[in-house]
Amino acid sequence: MKGTCVIAWLFSSLGLWRLAHPEAQGTTQCQRTEHPVISYKEIGPWLREFRAKNAVDFSQLTFDPGQKELVVGARNYLFRLQLEDLSLIQAVEWECDEATKKACYSKGKSKEECQNYIRVLLVGGDRLFTCGTNAFTPVCTNRSLSNLTEIHDQISGMARCPYSPQHNSTALLTAGGELYAATAMDFPGRDPAIYRSLGILPPLRTAQYNSKWLNEPNFVSSYDIGNFTYFFFRENAVEHDCGKTVFSRAARVC
Repeated sequence: MKGTCVIAWLFSSLGLWRLAHPEAQGTTQCQRTEHPVISYKEIGPWLREFRAKNAVDFSQLTFDPGQKELVVGARNYLFRLQLEDLSLIQAVEWECDEATKKACYSKGKSKEECQNYIRVLLVGGDRLFTCGTNAFTPVCTNRSLSNLTEIHDQISGMARCPYSPQHNSTALLTAGGELYAATAMDFPGRDPAIYRSLGILPPLRTAQYNSKWLNEPNFVSSYDIGNFTYFFFRENAVEHDCGKTVFSRAARVC
């Protein structure tokens, strides 16, 4: 299985293989053992699956701990599922309107790109804050967690959600109600930023077009811990003048 392979690779890459296998210390040649492989059919009886017609790109999910439900975002759809067996509770279609699609086509984008890909899915109390690419015109909504068709308000998704479904992003809601998002701020994706909005604090963003702040980042995840929010991402290292080197980074915002 994939998890087992990753663990073995970490041990060998950190030079701890000999510590984990004392019997190998007297050998001069690396002893390799085939990792066990388990087929999908073998683990099938212990798996639960959810599929929906025309639904693809299941890219975002979050939990509703109060109701023990799973909320899932796919392309043009939102789903509420039972946590235990993934049975469907509610399905909501969230597509782009035709005018927005036509505007997207006029900018040279394909039919596949000009859809609404869900890229932000956050629970705050009894509300669900979710954003989609909306055919390169990102939009966000606040919905009732118990009824996803009940929309309380709709706001622009700019600086909260990427324009393109190909751009990586991450976002979180703090206990104070502030939204911190790390995403591309513009249509071409050349202006990445970590941006604070909503809540009672004033908007705040990283410096624009400054590679010493962010240099072609790929955002991975974000966490709210104590008085700080942390962002994890990869980017092209500005420390290296020769060649292209990608570093993993952690950013802290107070």
